[in-house]
Parts: sequence; structure tokens; C-alpha cells
Amino acid sequence: MQPVDWYVYAKDALSHYQGNGFAAFDILKDVQNKFLMDIPPADRIAWFRDLHEAIATTPTSWAVKFQPVLDSQSAFLANPQEKAAYLETVLSTHLKTGDGTNFGQALEWGVKNFVENGQADVFSNAFAKVAQQTGKTGTSGKAPDPKKLKEAYGKAIYATETARSIPAFQALSKAAASFSGANATNNTVKASIPQGWKLVPADGMVRCSTTSQWDSPWDHINLLRPCGGAQHTDKEANPNVIVELKNGVNLAGLVVTKRDGNENRMKKMEVSTSTDGATWFPLAATENMPKEWVITAPEGTKAKWIKVEAKNAQPEFMHLRHILVYEK
Repeated sequence: MQPVDWYVYAKDALSHYQGNGFAAFDILKDVQNKFLMDIPPADRIAWFRDLHEAIATTPTSWAVKFQPVLDSQSAFLANPQEKAAYLETVLSTHLKTGDGTNFGQALEWGVKNFVENGQADVFSNAFAKVAQQTGKTGTSGKAPDPKKLKEAYGKAIYATETARSIPAFQALSKAAASFSGANATNNTVKASIPQGWKLVPADGMVRCSTTSQWDSPWDHINLLRPCGGAQHTDKEANPNVIVELKNGVNLAGLVVTKRDGNENRMKKMEVSTSTDGATWFPLAATENMPKEWVITAPEGTKAKWIKVEAKNAQPEFMHLRHILVYEK
């Protein structure tokens, strides 16, 4: 049999595996080795699309590891254009399955393999195209399950924070904006903002030291906006939130506020700044943080990174509403 014969054989075999996509992957991966590098790139992507459509009809969960499939297939991609097309195909297929688990794992895989390897633009462009499809029906014949989709976005946004990618964080936060509860209640700051302070746009990123079951990563970006956001670390010794600005600023000051409920968890707090993300300089400290903490920076303070950290005697949670950054 020639490569094209193996290709025809594999496509026919795959048609019998709807609802058992992972089994199809295991059984046909040796068969695909006989033709994948001998068919045109467009056919290669088409084969992967067909296989992912079979996987998309398969019951799954976060316990089922999807990354081995993606790692195995991506090894056959010959150039950046083909890799971008593959990423878009995978995300598009699994966004529209009605089950967000594979979509979430595909997002995490994309962050690791593209964003962390200096290809954040490729990831962001592919994701932007796919995000436009939200709400359309797909392989399963129904729109994505909102709860599953929300879970997928949460895991992926936190992955972009770990990867320290502003473009990916911004792209995913924008796509997940519909899940935000920032505008549900009036969370705006009531403290007086000194005259001359100018709010820095929320075009950077927020990076939390840990996440937890009570966290809402889709609302992390709103910590930088007057509407207020939400974050919730796990219980740890010195939990922190780091704001990375898109550009360095002449810092005027900050407003840091607590979320409602269990506010006594955050008493001894410290804020520091950095211009390189590695060397930190103390800016302010308090033994008993108020609900709204207004911090004025000394003249000449420059910052691109700002860290808000709890200093606890014992491991504790940390949950904030605002980290508003102002420049002169």
C-alpha cells in the first residue's frame, strides 16, 4: 500500500469511531505514520480535524489527559503556518462540542507550546479567530456549556499568568468578559483620589501566586479597573498578587481594596515595586490594612511591576477587589 492508500484506509476506519475518539487515536496513530508526511499540508490538517471531531464526540473529563494527543500530532507539523492552522483547528473543534474540558486543556497546551516559546502572537491570533465562533453550534449539535466554558477559560487564563504573557492574558480575559461579575454590584472605590493622579489602563496583566476553587481568573483583569474584579489565592504563607504594566510609569500611587467577607484575613500587608521584575523596592506597609488602602508613591518612583503581598504568621487566603495603579 502506498501512503495515499493508507490515508484512504485510515479515513474509512475513523468513520467507525464516533464517540470513541481516544480509542481511534490509539489504534490509528501507527497507521497515520505511514502517510502523514507524504500527503499535502492541507490534507494533514484535514486528517487532524476529522480525528478531533471524533474525539469531540467522546465523553471525557479533566482526568482524561488530552495533551498527549496534541503533542503527538504537532510533531508532524512542518512549519509555523501549519502549526498555527493546527492550533486554530483544535481550538475551533473543541470550543463547539458542548463540553469545555478538551477546550480548556487545548488552551493550556497552546499557552505552553506557543506563548512560553515566544509565539504569543500566533496563539493570540488563532484564539481571536476561534473566539468569534462562541455561541455557534458544532460537532455535538449544541452550543458550549457555559459552566464548562467558564471552567476552561479560568484554567487557561491562570496558565497565561504562569507563562507571564500579556498578549495571551489580554486575549483570553477579553473573550471571557461575559463571565465577569464585576458590574453586578457597585464595587467602585469610595476613597478620594488625589488630584493629578491618572489611572493606568488595564492593558497589562495580573499574576496571582496561587489559585483556588474560589478564584475567578476571568475577573483578575478587573482588579485594574474602577469596576473592581476578584481573585482568591489558595491558603499559603505569603500570598501575593503581582501587576505587570504594559509600559513602565512614573508612579503616583495605588488604591488597594479588599473583597467583601473575611476581610480580617488581610492585615499585615506590604507593597513593593520593580522596574525589572526581579529586584523589588518597598513602597508601603501596614499592620492592619483598611478596606480601602490609598498609597502615595514618593516623588520619582518608577515601576513596571507592583507586588501586593500578605505577611501572615500562618498560611492564609488572600482576596482583593482592586489594585488600581495611577501615574503622574
